Amino acid sequence: MGWVRSLLHGNTTPMALIPPKWFVDVEDVARLFTIALLDSTVRSERVFAFGESVNWTEVIGILRQLEPENPRIPNAREGELRDHAEIVPRARALDLLRQHYNQMGMTPIVTSITRCLLEGSPATRLQAGAEPCVKSAMH
Repeated sequence: MGWVRSLLHGNTTPMALIPPKWFVDVEDVARLFTIALLDSTVRSERVFAFGESVNWTEVIGILRQLEPENPRIPNAREGELRDHAEIVPRARALDLLRQHYNQMGMTPIVTSITRCLLEGSPATRLQAGAEPCVKSAMH
């Protein structure tokens, strides 16, 4: 989430270094680890936690929605691509989340970014008694 926050200050380095990737919310990953540990039907298998394919254009759009008056948010690159890979084993992770948490799909990146940027830092949230701030992992 540090790279995303740096875009709010005009830093374009992440956009230059990181190509379009798949995003997954860290809470979804934690849920899947818990399921894999406790569900006896999950044996000797990899659980593919792939939330959604994203690019920096989409992230910048989210940031502009959250902070429309921020002039430091950089412009998106024209013609930025997206990772269109089909992650077939991802269906197992989605099924497990639905079975164990009644969760229909992975947490969208817009939700993760909104939680972290609008609800404050992890330390602030914990002091207020909230759950830890959602962090993200990019595959």
